[in-house]
Amino acid sequence: MFALAIGALAVILGSVGAVLVSRDHADGPCELGVRWRQRAAAWPDGTALRTDRRAGIVEGGALIAFQSRDEATAMGHVDDFVEIAGAEFDAIDRVPRERMLFRERTVLGVGGRYYYSGGGAIFEVGDPESLAPLGIDLASAVEIPVDGLRHAGRVPPSGTLLRIAGEDQAWVVANGKRHGAGRACDRARVVALPRDRRVLDAIPIDARQSGR
Repeated sequence: MFALAIGALAVILGSVGAVLVSRDHADGPCELGVRWRQRAAAWPDGTALRTDRRAGIVEGGALIAFQSRDEATAMGHVDDFVEIAGAEFDAIDRVPRERMLFRERTVLGVGGRYYYSGGGAIFEVGDPESLAPLGIDLASAVEIPVDGLRHAGRVPPSGTLLRIAGEDQAWVVANGKRHGAGRACDRARVVALPRDRRVLDAIPIDARQSGR
């Protein structure tokens, strides 16, 4: 009897599994998206690093560059640099952690540019108010050197799903370009971006894939 009960239960579970699979694929294939993982940094945020003729500061687990000695001095870093090997310097990720906001320092009374980190890339935010739908407070912005994110990637890895907050259109990144995504899976990994119409300008649209 016990064996029969186990067998019956297996049949029932198998049937339920089949139903779940068929429902998941009822509307055809869907986009799952990919999750970006930052390389671990050996240095805590706020650490100024130097090697050879290069220097930077760690923020958000990423290395943000000082483009000149004057820029480092303006940020208050003169004698606090930690000397490290070039290979260690190069191994630090250039893209900060997810959902972080950065602002270049103010120069001659003019506030610097805002940048938002998501999906393994950084996005320039021209309209600071567009961050509100993401629950990002402008006061949380980390001050960084001017052009400090010059070498951070502007295009996420292939397979990344992007959607501007409040919009229905989703985009999938492929080979440095983006095209309209198909149906997103129920548990798709979608990177939400500020509601700024120009936030995706750095990623060209692949005309061959659009409207597929």
